[in-house]
Amino acid sequence: MSKSARQLNTKEIERIEALASVGCSIADICLDLKTSTRSFYRACDTQPEVKFALIRGRAQCGISIKAELFRQMKSGSTAASIFLAKAILGWHDKPPNLILSDSSDEELTRRAQKIIANLHMEQDERDHLAQLIEQSETESTPDQAPCQIPQSNDTHLEQNQSNTADTPNPNDLK
Repeated sequence: MSKSARQLNTKEIERIEALASVGCSIADICLDLKTSTRSFYRACDTQPEVKFALIRGRAQCGISIKAELFRQMKSGSTAASIFLAKAILGWHDKPPNLILSDSSDEELTRRAQKIIANLHMEQDERDHLAQLIEQSETESTPDQAPCQIPQSNDTHLEQNQSNTADTPNPNDLK
């Protein structure tokens, strides 16, 4: 035999919105209304205005928190700025999990290859990146990170850039 849902009155629905607007949980709201959580959820299903009051209250809470954080950020709070950058913009302070100091060269190569495989690029571009990683492993020195891509040797480029009509080439003066 199913129990009929208790109908919440207008005052109780306004109270739900007020409590949700200050961050109260459903359990807190139910304690305040002197009702069970099961009855509350049943009321949400049978009385759309109950569910909307909860949604509006939670939205008001979120707006209040964001407004306060923005106020703090504008007045110079570094912590508020960092939090907003992480929460709203999705920023994070951890670098990508590619290179770990205690990882072996094989592990780093495997991780790099996995990342390359997931990149949206042509197969020949992925092959070229994989070759660069393999070359860097064989050319790495103790003070060089294992997955560091070696710098290209552009000395011939620098010489060509210095061969302008205004600047004499030092080799021509000998």
